[in-house]
Amino acid sequence: MLVNALMRASRKGDVKALIEAHGYEQVSQAWNHLDGLTRSSLNLMKAFDGAVIHGSECESDPDREQ
Repeated sequence: MLVNALMRASRKGDVKALIEAHGYEQVSQAWNHLDGLTRSSLNLMKAFDGAVIHGSECESDPDREQ
């Protein structure tokens, strides 16, 4: 359950909420079951206080079209 929740996390606050709800130890154990790409994405999100964009669909951005 926590592994899936971490994989769906999109913001630093999502991970913090999981830690508050389940405890650091449980989230840490789930973290060890994540694949390297997901861990890297979450680490970047933490470092830059940004957001992770899930999915690989290419959608056009109407604001960027000329």
